[in-house]
Amino acid sequence: MKGCAMRRSEKILLVGCCISVAVFGIGALNTHRLAARTSALEAQCEVSNLPPPFVPDKEPWKGDNLVCDPNDLDGLSPLKGIQASIVQAHSSERSFREWPLPVALVLLALSAVPWLWYAFLRRMAELRAAIGGNPPEE
Repeated sequence: MKGCAMRRSEKILLVGCCISVAVFGIGALNTHRLAARTSALEAQCEVSNLPPPFVPDKEPWKGDNLVCDPNDLDGLSPLKGIQASIVQAHSSERSFREWPLPVALVLLALSAVPWLWYAFLRRMAELRAAIGGNPPEE
């Protein structure tokens, strides 16, 4: 080995690791952003469920409460207004949450293939040299 020089396969592995970490990090940040948006919409829905301030001259408030839980809203239709927004935000959060880790792992695995291949070839050369009695060449 020549000093501290990196082989091409090691550079590919290092770049692949960096890209995988970046993909996973960006995916986690976006998932957090989508979850915060869903929570904000739920809080806005809960605020709309609060009764208006009491006015003694008027009839008491008897409004229907909105369902604000996205899990309860998933099967209901047709939805309008804030409830439709909650379902849409929750569904985009749920679908986005699934892909960053698998994509990062696939990128890492693909970037490791050249390094594994050349490591295997180096071990084979060492084995051939050990059996033949010749020192391995670098």
